[in-house]
Amino acid sequence: MVVDGRASILPRPAAVIAIAAVAGLVLMLMEGVIAPRLGPNSALGPVVTVVTIFSFLFFSLMPVAVVISVIRRRRRSAISYVVAWGVGAGSALGAAALIELQFTVPAHDAIAAIYHQRRSELGASIKGYRLVELQQQCRPLHSEECWILFDPSRGSGVDTEVGRWHRPSNYPIFPSDSFRFGSVDIRRIDADAYSVLTRSGPDW
Repeated sequence: MVVDGRASILPRPAAVIAIAAVAGLVLMLMEGVIAPRLGPNSALGPVVTVVTIFSFLFFSLMPVAVVISVIRRRRRSAISYVVAWGVGAGSALGAAALIELQFTVPAHDAIAAIYHQRRSELGASIKGYRLVELQQQCRPLHSEECWILFDPSRGSGVDTEVGRWHRPSNYPIFPSDSFRFGSVDIRRIDADAYSVLTRSGPDW
C-alpha cells in the first residue's frame, strides 16, 4: 500500500489549532482568574507561573512556525499557525478583560462609594488638590492600592492621566521616585474627585 506523504500532514493544522485553543483557554484562566486571586506566598503560585510560561512559549513560537511553513510552501500549516498566534493574542486580551471586570471596575466603584459616603470628612479644608490614601479598602488585587484624588480647583493636571493602567507622567502628584506609583489607573468620579488605583514597581 502506498501512503501519500502529503496526506499525513493534513491533520497537523487541525491539531495545531486544537492545541492552541486549549493552551489559550488555560492561559486565560490562569492569568485572568486564578493568578489574581493568589497571595504572594501561595503554594499554587509556582504552578501557575510554570503553566503560564509554557503557554507563552508555545504561542511565541508561532511566528517562527509561520515563516518555516511559508518557506516550505505548506500553506495550510502556515494558516494554522497564524490562527494559533491569533488565539494566543486573544487569550491575553481575554485575561486582561477578566481582570478588568473582576477587580478593576469593582475597585473603582468601591472608591466612588467611599467618596460619596465620606466626602465631607476626606475632602475637608482642601486647597488645591489632595491625594487621599485608602490602602486596600476598595478590595483591589493584592499588589494594588486605592486612592481618592480631590481636585476641585482643577489645578493638578490629572485630567491628562485619566485612563487605564499606564506609567504616570504627572510627577507632582505621583512621584517618579516612589515605588508605590509604578503604574496608575484613574477614573473620574465627579467634577471634584477621581478614583485612583496604583501598582507598586514598574509597569511592564
